[in-house]
Amino acid sequence: PGSRENERRRHLPPMRDAARLLPEYRPIVSGACEGLDSYAGPARDLLVGSDIAVSKTGTVSLEAGLLGVPTVAIYRMAPMTYWIARALVRTPYAAMPNLLLGRSLLPDLIQGEATPKRIASALRAALGRTEEFRAGAGEIRRILSGPVASVRAAEILLETLDEARR
Repeated sequence: PGSRENERRRHLPPMRDAARLLPEYRPIVSGACEGLDSYAGPARDLLVGSDIAVSKTGTVSLEAGLLGVPTVAIYRMAPMTYWIARALVRTPYAAMPNLLLGRSLLPDLIQGEATPKRIASALRAALGRTEEFRAGAGEIRRILSGPVASVRAAEILLETLDEARR
């Protein structure tokens, strides 16, 4: 749900409620969490052993994308912050893997879209796309491979943002 307290406060409730809609799965939260099993180690280790995941749209979504784990990325922010962000940046994607690929691999649910029902529904749908997530992981690795991977990743992100501003 995030490392900052305000992120956890915004993300954890819909994640927890979505988990209740999927009783066949055992939810485990990265970081301390009351009411759910939690894991204190690296998020990557938790993702490796997961059938599906819900993550923020940031770095952890990239880790999930690199591992090929069927993932739904969410992000909620303060309403005023969202309003300002939408005025400044127009991009069809929020999750890092989607930005790098230039297409939607991980469903990304932002603000009011990040409801427990939509998260649970997107997770069920993601389970039927495991091969697509694995193939996407290979594409992401190719994009980020080589001696100038960080430069290439930055170029892709800047191109996406530039196109979104037009």
